Amino acid sequence: MKGLYTAKEAREKLGVTDDKFQYMVRTGLINKVILPGRKYGLYPQAEVNRLAAAINATLEQYTKDESIFELATQADLPEIIAMCLKNVPRVTPVEKQRAWMKRNPEAFYTLRDNGEVVAYTCIFPVNYEWLERVLKDEIRIGDVPLEEISPFIADTPLNVYIRDLIVDQNVGQEKAAHHAQRILTELTQVITKLGARGVMIRAIYALATSPQGNRLAKKLGFRAMTELNNETEGYMPYELIIEASNSPLINEYKVELQRYLERMKGSMEIAVDETTLTKGKRKKQRP
Repeated sequence: MKGLYTAKEAREKLGVTDDKFQYMVRTGLINKVILPGRKYGLYPQAEVNRLAAAINATLEQYTKDESIFELATQADLPEIIAMCLKNVPRVTPVEKQRAWMKRNPEAFYTLRDNGEVVAYTCIFPVNYEWLERVLKDEIRIGDVPLEEISPFIADTPLNVYIRDLIVDQNVGQEKAAHHAQRILTELTQVITKLGARGVMIRAIYALATSPQGNRLAKKLGFRAMTELNNETEGYMPYELIIEASNSPLINEYKVELQRYLERMKGSMEIAVDETTLTKGKRKKQRP
């Protein structure tokens, strides 16, 4: 039909799977049109074409991208801090960050472009009693006792804090925007891999301290925790409850965690069957 694509045509234009296409429709990225007398939806060609062009432009940019995302080490901390000092007014002392990294070696990640740190993120589980005080801006995260910060462990509900997500703005607006998208994509994969390992995240928290941070938190589906806001200018705590959210940050994580739980359930059932079989054999061997 003129001006409209069928679902199949729209999927082919976008180059996505049926599941991904349905997610785009559910989240309002693509509008669905149902004409009178029809059961199935159609999709505006202009809308789909614009989205396809944006996807292709992003893919082209990523193809040319030579930046490297990787787990940071102690040796990376001076460069991380130097980049942060150029972009934010306050940075946690290096000694505290070294202690965090020792406590949770999977907490820090960098994005390097031509060998230089252009973005970084820090994320780790925190005891919620202390984390709530951080979110209220009563204390700094550096004031939280080290033992209240955890490594990523399986089969234990965790509250995870995105301590930092900082992008160097001194590389130009276009590059900075690309680096921001890239590190967000990579962070999504980090969280997804945690799910595949059985790391059970109950919720993810963040404290936005800038207009950009607030916009990003809302874009990712975080809820503003206005009940915790003590009216400190520029600060807003955010929460993302995993079970109730369809944020793109954790959708794949939820899938991988479910697969992990199903594998564990299958392993337990096999173990129970083997135990039952062994007991049955023992009974038969009795004189």
